[in-house]
Amino acid sequence: DRAFRNMVKMVGVSVVDAARLCATNAAQELGLDGVGAIAPGMNADLAVLDSEYRVSSTFVDGREIYSRT
Repeated sequence: DRAFRNMVKMVGVSVVDAARLCATNAAQELGLDGVGAIAPGMNADLAVLDSEYRVSSTFVDGREIYSRT
């Protein structure tokens, strides 16, 4: 979350572009099919960020495995 937060807050990258850079583009560059997008048939692994762009929960295979609460 620190790299994402720095891109948005310090560099001025939009949240959408930061998400692409951290997930979608990185997965494509590594040739990882089914990674980096939220869509039917894709892996259900994701991180939920709060309003300060810190991880508040994490999901793997669609199941919550971490919650900061």
